Amino acid sequence: MPPPDKSPDDWTPYRSHIEFKTTEFLYTCNQMSAGNINILLDLWATTLLKHNDKPPFADCCDLYKTIDSTPVGDIKWQSFKVQYTGEKLAHNIPPWMDQPYDVWYRDPHEVVHNMLVNPEYATEMDYRPYCEYSSDSDEHQWQDFMSSDWAWNQVDIISEDPEMLGSMFVPVILGSDKTTECSKQCDDLDAALLCWCCDHTEVLVEEIDYSALWLEYGIVSDLVPFTNDFPRGNIHELIAPDILHQPIKGTFKDHLVTWVVASFAGLQRFPEGRGFKQWTGDNLKVLMKVYLPAIQGHVPTDMVCAFLEFCYLVQRNVITESMLVQIQEALDRFHQYREIFKSTGVIPTFSLPRQHSCSHYILLIQLFGAPNGLCLLITETKHIKAVKEPWMRSSCYKALSQMLLTNQHLDKLAVARVDFKSCGMLNSTCLSATLEKLMADTDRHDDSNENIMVLPSNVGVTILGDNEEGEIDDSPTLVQAHVQLAKTYHIS
Repeated sequence: MPPPDKSPDDWTPYRSHIEFKTTEFLYTCNQMSAGNINILLDLWATTLLKHNDKPPFADCCDLYKTIDSTPVGDIKWQSFKVQYTGEKLAHNIPPWMDQPYDVWYRDPHEVVHNMLVNPEYATEMDYRPYCEYSSDSDEHQWQDFMSSDWAWNQVDIISEDPEMLGSMFVPVILGSDKTTECSKQCDDLDAALLCWCCDHTEVLVEEIDYSALWLEYGIVSDLVPFTNDFPRGNIHELIAPDILHQPIKGTFKDHLVTWVVASFAGLQRFPEGRGFKQWTGDNLKVLMKVYLPAIQGHVPTDMVCAFLEFCYLVQRNVITESMLVQIQEALDRFHQYREIFKSTGVIPTFSLPRQHSCSHYILLIQLFGAPNGLCLLITETKHIKAVKEPWMRSSCYKALSQMLLTNQHLDKLAVARVDFKSCGMLNSTCLSATLEKLMADTDRHDDSNENIMVLPSNVGVTILGDNEEGEIDDSPTLVQAHVQLAKTYHIS
């Protein structure tokens, strides 16, 4: 949808370019608290009193009110309450059984609609699935999600429905690091069994008692997945690979590093690192790079090398058919070498969900594309912006409503930026835009521009200078631009 016609000076609900940029800097970039915003605006107002002028906002409330009145990007938050209604214990009832919980959400259809009409995504979308082949060897290769076999197959199915003619396939990718799905029993995850499906799960729920169902299959019979009745949302075939929590944090950090230290004398492990409160994905990737040199001479490197090769291969942005063979070979070698940990008594079993998940990667890459494009590092980065930072900006007391309001303000500012940018209103800085406007006013009021100097177009700033020879001065102009302008600008 093309952006509506808009005046280049229409900064609604802001009065000017500087007002919008001030809001964006204070609220999004600097994340300044309400108290500090008031202090800054008070100091700003003090400096402008002698000029009979005032800052863009009176106080923080004025700033927040302006953000709230943004006419675009307004998807309302909705809520409902949930509470446990099942059987309760006779004594020592846990608080969660009696406590109601608020669930806040936005209409998913409106959220997806806003994403689709965002002009910044116009050239970043694949509007239909495709099969990609390398130009060198004519090998089938997988990259983005829409290059996957699953997307291709779904569109084939949808296209058989005549009512879907002219529609667009819009898959939604969700991130969660709390989901485990496998058709194997907990004590033998590597057993060769058929893939799980909804019908299989329903049979298990009907035939097996509650406790055995949980202990052997990890299923809670009372819980039904919200995707259970989705025509294109079979949860048993839609769990994509998770590089962060399966190979990197799970198999490498929690398993392999611990096992190597426990198996061989002379090695010492520092679980907390050097002041780390939590190991991030980037921290662990750096550790993987230096791990082999660090243990050289202490342990047979084949044990770790095979798994690291697997990790580096699955992290590639483009994976070809020949790479799938290399991935499987590396994984087979790791399974062969890891037996030493069982024979030496370090670990009693390899029936570990996060290690077993690696055995599904060949199929999942073909189904959903390169795992690097689906890694939870992406959604966890958004989690920082949507949850952790709003929490830190709140009073930490009944913080949920404050966090939702912060997210709403951030969304409105982000959508306003896209709107202004699509209209060409953010192509220059506030300084250069103001100088250009003042220069235009000067041209109208004074035909004699003896002391005017124009910088090259790629600099994006036009200033007034006093270079007598009329040559371009490449030296820093920072504050001098303001001073020279004040000396030469006249109003007739």
